[in-house]
Amino acid sequence: MTPVFALFFPLPLAIAATAVVHVVNNLFKLGLTVRNASWRVVAAFGLPAMLAARDSSTARCCGRYWWGRCAPARARCSVGSC
Repeated sequence: MTPVFALFFPLPLAIAATAVVHVVNNLFKLGLTVRNASWRVVAAFGLPAMLAARDSSTARCCGRYWWGRCAPARARCSVGSC
């Protein structure tokens, strides 16, 4: 979608327009599914998955993985605990 927008608009505007289309699409899908969601399943699987994804991304930023093995260190780390 970005290449098509870039044919008609400057590149920064094309990237922003693509982002807007994706956000609106995600909100539409959320609106379709939120009424039928089983909130017990969301609480049991969704919340722990979000926390694990956050912890994993934090560890990668700091050059460490949560299971203790080393990874290449980044030049900068924006997480305060690193």
